[in-house]
Order: sequence, then structure tokens, then C-alpha cells
Amino acid sequence: MGLEGKEMTEWIKTTEREMRMEAREAERPRIESERIQETERLKIESERLRLESERESERMRLEHK
Repeated sequence: MGLEGKEMTEWIKTTEREMRMEAREAERPRIESERIQETERLKIESERLRLESERESERMRLEHK
């Protein structure tokens, strides 16, 4: 005899919840990889802006000598 009524509803809810959890777990490596790539991109951009600012400061210093 199969599941009926309330038991079937609970089984469906449990199965759907498990499938959502599995889907989130499967996405975790991709999300982590994207987060790492974005962090690296921001580090590079920050360094580029720092160097640009240093060059500009040096240029201003030399102009006002």
C-alpha cells in the first residue's frame, strides 16, 4: 500500500526540501570560485588605483618644485 493523503504531502515536502538542499550544495563550489575571482579582481583594481595615485602624487610633487 502506498502513501496517502497527509503522508504523501509530507513525503513530497521532504523530498522537495532535500532536492533544494542538494541543489544548493551543488552550487557551492561555483559560488565559492566566483567569490574568489571577484576578490582577486578587487585586489588587482585596488593595487592599480594605489599605483596610479602614487604616480599622480609624485607628478604633482615634481611640478611644484
